[in-house]
Amino acid sequence: MELRGEFWKVGDVLKEILDRNRNVGTLIKQNRALQLWGEIVKPGIAKATEPISIRGGKLFIKTESPILANELSLQEENFKNRINRIIGEQIVKKIVFKSGKIIKAKKENKNNICINRKLSKKTLEKIKEASEKIGDPELRVLMERFLKQVAKRSL
Repeated sequence: MELRGEFWKVGDVLKEILDRNRNVGTLIKQNRALQLWGEIVKPGIAKATEPISIRGGKLFIKTESPILANELSLQEENFKNRINRIIGEQIVKKIVFKSGKIIKAKKENKNNICINRKLSKKTLEKIKEASEKIGDPELRVLMERFLKQVAKRSL
């Protein structure tokens, strides 16, 4: 895809970037899996749980109590299938429920991005590395911002 001298749809450009950088596409889908948790469970369960992270196909969910963790583990297959069906890919292979203190983000802006979260140096380096492959400077800056927002949502 040659970008100079022609007009392209933003969606086509982003698709091209994601196709070239599979890692970015996977990160976006993993972030979407984290976001979907609150959408696929009932409001009471959403309040009593918190999606923590996704690594190696394992979605980690923190619950308020061990009893709730046990109850939810009985429905793991159902939750996993619903998330994967919405995403359109087998991103979640297993859901791990652990009990612990639930800490909900306090400060959120209009885009539901927690503004008081800090990204690790490693995450910032990965974002920089992924965006450096983009030739257009304006598009590179936009992609960096986007990836930082995605990373902050998954904290």
